[in-house]
Amino acid sequence: MESDVIVGNVFDKHGTSNRIYRAVVDRYFRQLSGLLPDPMPPRILEVGCGEGHVAGWLSERSSPDSIVALDLSPKMLAEAHSRYASVEFACASASGLPFGDRTFDLVLILEVLEHLPSPRRALEEARRVCAGQLVASVPREPIWRLLNFVRGAYWARMGNTPGHLQHWSRKSFLGLLDEHWIVKRVATPLPWIIAQCTLK
Repeated sequence: MESDVIVGNVFDKHGTSNRIYRAVVDRYFRQLSGLLPDPMPPRILEVGCGEGHVAGWLSERSSPDSIVALDLSPKMLAEAHSRYASVEFACASASGLPFGDRTFDLVLILEVLEHLPSPRRALEEARRVCAGQLVASVPREPIWRLLNFVRGAYWARMGNTPGHLQHWSRKSFLGLLDEHWIVKRVATPLPWIIAQCTLK
C-alpha cells in the first residue's frame, strides 16, 4: 500500500506568536469561516488535523462531540488531544478512511493534499464518506514558493516547502476538485486557495 505519511514541514503556523504569521493565519480563518455552513452540521470530519487547531476552533462553533479529527502522526494526535480533550481524535489514513459511506455532513481537508502522493485517492475517500459538503485548501502556487523566497526560506529547494509533493495554481486545483465535486465558492487568502464543494 502506498504510504501517505505527511513528512517535511512541521512548522506550527497556527500556534506561532510571530505577528506576521498570525495576521496571515487569522485572515485564512476568516475566509475559511465564510465557507462553512451556518449553522454547523451535526457530523463533521477533519482529515489531517495535525496539532488539532482547526478541530479545536470548530468545536467552539459546534458541539465538540460532533467532530472527528484524523491524522497519521501519533505525536501530533497526542498534542491535539492534550489541547482539545473534548474532540474525538483518531489515527487513520486519508487514503483509507475507516468510516462507512455518507457518514459525515461536512468533510474538511485543509493543507493536506499537497503532502500526499495520491491526492485523488484522498478526495475519492472524502467523497465516499461525505453526505453534504467538502471544504478543501492548498497552498497557491507559484505564490507560495515566491513568498518562501522573499522570506529567505528553502532557496536550495527553489522555495518549495519540505514535504510538499503536489503543487496547484487556482485553475489546476479547481480542475482537480471538479473531477468529483461541484465547486460552489472559492476564497484565496494569500497564499492559499480554499474551495467549498458539494457532491456531484
